[in-house]
Amino acid sequence: MKLWDTINIGWIYFESSDAGYEIYTDGSKINNHVGAAYVHYYNETETDSCLIRLGNQNTVFMAEVMAISRAVDYCIDKNIQNSKVITDSRSILMAIESTKEKRRILIEIKKKLKLTKIQLQCVRTHN
Repeated sequence: MKLWDTINIGWIYFESSDAGYEIYTDGSKINNHVGAAYVHYYNETETDSCLIRLGNQNTVFMAEVMAISRAVDYCIDKNIQNSKVITDSRSILMAIESTKEKRRILIEIKKKLKLTKIQLQCVRTHN
């Protein structure tokens, strides 16, 4: 068993926007078109964004995973310290937090997060 398999990555609920680095992520599937995106804000000003087109066979879950994965990679590539990656997908955060998760892409995200100061946060969705 690998170390990252037994370490959970915590997350918290998003409370409010404040100064600093915030990256919002989302994934969606509309009419069998699947995509993911992230938007980077610094001190509440949009500084960058990325749209990712996925194959039509992908699920919304995978689109959400890809959005978070790319956002984490972006933070690492740009050497952004103490950032927040914010999503509305609690299920993805729970999978990343789990010590029993075996999907390769989630394990890769987990390994990257363990080496950074990126904080995962979940926006509460409205009903």
